[in-house]
Amino acid sequence: AACLLASAHGARGQQSGAVPRGDSGAVTVPQPLAQQAPPKSGLTPPLLTRFVAATYPVEAAELKLEGNVVLQLDIDTSGRVTAVVVVNPAGHG
Repeated sequence: AACLLASAHGARGQQSGAVPRGDSGAVTVPQPLAQQAPPKSGLTPPLLTRFVAATYPVEAAELKLEGNVVLQLDIDTSGRVTAVVVVNPAGHG
């Protein structure tokens, strides 16, 4: 619906059949994400060092229930998690 609203809004000032263009008429093509330079924040993105499978209640597994949990983590300067708060629990059980 947002695309339709944006398209309808952009077409109001255009003549029927006209192709919308910028001031110069040039077409801007965004760079693919892989080619864009990373932000210079000084932060190192996280790296998975080990995967631990979640324990799943038998009934939830049988019913193929899924859920998302939102956590708030405090991480020290060495990258260790120092505190965890459940912001939004999964909602099942």
